[in-house]
Amino acid sequence: MMAVILFLSLLIGANSAIARDLEDVLGFAPKSAIRQELLEITANLEGVNISQYRGGVDSLVRNTVSILDGHGNHGSGVLLSKKAAKEILGRHYASLEHLEFIVTAFHVIASGEKTVVLFSPKNSSNIEDAPSAVVDVLATLPDKDLALLVAEWTPDYVGGVSVDTRLGETKVGDDVQTIGHPEQEWWTYSRGYISQIRDGYNWSYSPKAKHSARVIQTQTPISAGNSGGPLFSESGELIGINCFQNELGQNLNFAVAASELSAFEDAVNVSVSRIDARLKLENNALTAVRSNFLQVEQWNDEGVLHTLYEDRNVPMRRVVALAPPNGNPYFVLSARIDQKDHYLVFDIDHENSGAIFRVTVFDDQYHEHAKGWDFNGDFEMDYLP
Repeated sequence: MMAVILFLSLLIGANSAIARDLEDVLGFAPKSAIRQELLEITANLEGVNISQYRGGVDSLVRNTVSILDGHGNHGSGVLLSKKAAKEILGRHYASLEHLEFIVTAFHVIASGEKTVVLFSPKNSSNIEDAPSAVVDVLATLPDKDLALLVAEWTPDYVGGVSVDTRLGETKVGDDVQTIGHPEQEWWTYSRGYISQIRDGYNWSYSPKAKHSARVIQTQTPISAGNSGGPLFSESGELIGINCFQNELGQNLNFAVAASELSAFEDAVNVSVSRIDARLKLENNALTAVRSNFLQVEQWNDEGVLHTLYEDRNVPMRRVVALAPPNGNPYFVLSARIDQKDHYLVFDIDHENSGAIFRVTVFDDQYHEHAKGWDFNGDFEMDYLP
């Protein structure tokens, strides 16, 4: 992945031709609640069989979900019991108890598209019979690679799993279980043991996707489709969320420890503040969100309102807001990346409640190069998968 450098103080907005070209690339058509690509994904699952299980494993399988987004990406997640959700969310739970809560890895939902979860069918071996639910992102912990999703409905035969947030009895050598969807081999069950528990472990997926958390190292067989899925203790309690592998060695697999889930209580507050900022930005009110920006000029070009802002703290650092007649405004600035001119588009129309802007990077020919996140709205790339 290309390295993203600090944005330089270059002006894009005064050139209305560039603005129109970007308008053509982005388009102003409203986005549907569930993208057509997502429907095609589920349609393509017809005829795929799911294994049958026995004993206590069946309950673990029922509470493990498959997560699909509009880009064809898939991962795993796990449904929390009401008791576990109350323990994790603390003071927020009372106002949210009508919802169902699913934990996954942040990188599984990092596209920011509307997401659907699939539940293991109750009396069928075909995945096209899998019940589904549209989910929203309630809170994210990008630095720990965790995300908390909410659904308004789940099948009546799932009740969620309990969580060991203290890991008090978890020891090296303990047996563990995991369920996921490696290479779309749906609801695959595997066993292993804990190799080590590591505090403050650092890892990264790219130079702009760095993480640090308490992790549980296992040799339990997992693959890409296991990302975001549960790591269970021998007794069936959730003790971790499978997130990554060290491909330089064999059987070096890592789950973020369930003790990190308590951070979601504060993350909900962050989500509320950032959703509020996005609502203000819908009215093109950048100065209400970032007080260091001053409105300099405003003009209308072919029905699109352009507003030029200047950063009070950084000379000649300018951002242009483009407000189409039908749709939310987006913000554009230019940058030098790998010694070439690029344009960065900051968009508030996304499904990640933990971020203010989704960032799309275009080259000088308006070809899309990358997508990432600006979490706090300072017009800098905070996360690039």
